[in-house]
Amino acid sequence: MPYATIIIPTHSRAETLPLSVGSALSQTVGDIEVVIVGDGCTHEVRSAALALQSQDGRVRFHDRPKGEGHGAASRDEAIRTATSERIFYNDDDDLLLPHHVEVLGAALDELDIVDTPAVSLHGGGGISFGVHDIAWPVLREMLVDQTFKSVFDTHLAHRRSSYLRGEGAWLGASPGGVAAHFLQNLAADRGNRWRTICRATALSLHGAHRIMMNAKERADELERVWREFRSDGENRVKDRAGCAFHGRRLFGALKSRGTNTNTELLAKARQLPLTERQLGTIEAARHLVDATHPEELDAMTALDELLDASLGAEWPTERVTLNYVTLFGPDAVDAMLDGCRPRLAVDVARLHVDLSSKRPTACPSDILEKTPSWQRFFSGVSMLSGLARAKDHRAWQLQEELLALAPQSIQALGYWNLRTQLAQDAGELEIARHAKATARQIESLIH
Repeated sequence: MPYATIIIPTHSRAETLPLSVGSALSQTVGDIEVVIVGDGCTHEVRSAALALQSQDGRVRFHDRPKGEGHGAASRDEAIRTATSERIFYNDDDDLLLPHHVEVLGAALDELDIVDTPAVSLHGGGGISFGVHDIAWPVLREMLVDQTFKSVFDTHLAHRRSSYLRGEGAWLGASPGGVAAHFLQNLAADRGNRWRTICRATALSLHGAHRIMMNAKERADELERVWREFRSDGENRVKDRAGCAFHGRRLFGALKSRGTNTNTELLAKARQLPLTERQLGTIEAARHLVDATHPEELDAMTALDELLDASLGAEWPTERVTLNYVTLFGPDAVDAMLDGCRPRLAVDVARLHVDLSSKRPTACPSDILEKTPSWQRFFSGVSMLSGLARAKDHRAWQLQEELLALAPQSIQALGYWNLRTQLAQDAGELEIARHAKATARQIESLIH
């Protein structure tokens, strides 16, 4: 019986799968099995999985037809046929740091479930560390009612026997909420002994954030990250990660829920083994959600993290920048941006600052021209939204430039709504009709 089973579901990411599996096989605990679960996978994925299986006897490939719920039933089957008591997960585009199984596996000697906070790597080079401890009752409650997802399955492990006590936590989900359904079932079972270990043990490179990347760009990024973090990755995360992004997510969810526990959670967060800089970004995140004034140094550190930090494709730059302009004024925000890492998000933020104060701005097309191709569309939509809000005549030209890049997907709904609005304002009724029809078609996908 191996020490641990690591389950990796896959469908179409043949380029990143070997890197994900490689990180699983590079654990300090070598006595493991890795189960690749093919969910109606492409020919390329099947070839990659079979090659990995032939190269290392610890790898097994379950080639299954496409199932409902992103292969939830196949994951359930993988658990039931696993030969280990300790069950781990990895996405086919995420990475497990070498000590992941060692740290979480030891905790499962006494627990049913163990997790570590999310470590989110953003496309602009920033890193966000989760503000999370499952011992805080409100976090478990929000998993049950699906109002806030604080846990990511790449960062979680559980005992096989505790899973088999129920009817199968992966089963019965709607297609759009498989992971949330799984976590809901785990959290709802109060018999599960669950603990969070506040350490960085895995890296999440959120796929929805990178939907405009091609396969080679995804693989190149994953390989670059693995080279950088494979050795001493936890300390690298500790030195660079902020907590503003996940802190803002948490405090925002609490506010929407009507739960007045911000002060209590802030006190609890101060007890976590975090750096003073990280604690400062948590404090800044709470102020930003409450629309109150954070300390300026903490606010600048948080701003640098928040400008392009996202789990999805849409850029938060406009919303974040306007939040700061309201609290500090445009001149102070300009000064803060001088202290941020130079990158595309800072250029976009400066445009929003200038638009908000009716100052001359950089040319949006010039900013797009020097933008990496995979970031061009969604950074452009952020600028387009600001131009439309300011009723700037350049909005029409920019939305025309973005049209050739626009996917007809849920993530691009904001663009199609902006195109509809701008076409109506310009009297281009046929364009407005087509854009509105596209938006309605996308909205039907959501529901």
